[in-house]
Amino acid sequence: MVWFAGFLALLVAGKGLLRAQLVWSIGGLLTVFYLVYAELFAIGALCLWCTAIHAIVVGLFLLSLWEVTSPSPT
Repeated sequence: MVWFAGFLALLVAGKGLLRAQLVWSIGGLLTVFYLVYAELFAIGALCLWCTAIHAIVVGLFLLSLWEVTSPSPT
């Protein structure tokens, strides 16, 4: 919840923080990698709700990457 609240705050703050959004989403992506590892190898079970949240975080990362790398309109 805290990660999503932080991401929402960056979105509301405006377009000037695109790189901060990307950095924040990279942090979320790294956390997803760790949590998937923990689910598969430490816990031995997958959580459907967690998988949905992981997909959302990956999607937000891809959208952030798209925004940062897309050419700016002239």
